[in-house]
Amino acid sequence: MAGDQGVILDGQTAAWMAAGVVVTAASRDAAHLPSLASVLACQPQAGGARLRFVIGQSANEAFRRDLAAGGPLAIVFSEPTTFRTLQVKASGAVAVAVDPGDADRVRAHAVAERAELVATHNSESFVSSFLDVDTADIAAYECIVEEIYSQTPGPGAGARVTA
Repeated sequence: MAGDQGVILDGQTAAWMAAGVVVTAASRDAAHLPSLASVLACQPQAGGARLRFVIGQSANEAFRRDLAAGGPLAIVFSEPTTFRTLQVKASGAVAVAVDPGDADRVRAHAVAERAELVATHNSESFVSSFLDVDTADIAAYECIVEEIYSQTPGPGAGARVTA
């Protein structure tokens, strides 16, 4: 990760991001073709300056390849029951070793995300189709939080969030 300058997440936002909201990440390749990944768990670190996120390893080969090649990163956090949505941008992310707590975070995130999605009238079978993952097949990444944008629908959508 280039430089350690970025935005510091406040404690409340950091806790919200780790609490089981729906999280999706995107990158792109050199030809600007996008790649996506469902984030299985996210944990703000370094006092909110960095994010550690976990994805399925084999299900996200293109995304992982794009990050390894230095592709930029956007991570969207959305709470369907309230429509609150934030987007974090970073110039890239680095692969880090999976630690023993990652599998526990994935399982806890799935329970919370499942409750959030079922509360918005999604069927249990639909939600299970993408939340039931093999925690032995995960990969972890870290990025520096460089920019944050509010994407909550309404007049403030797209506004940059400052620390």
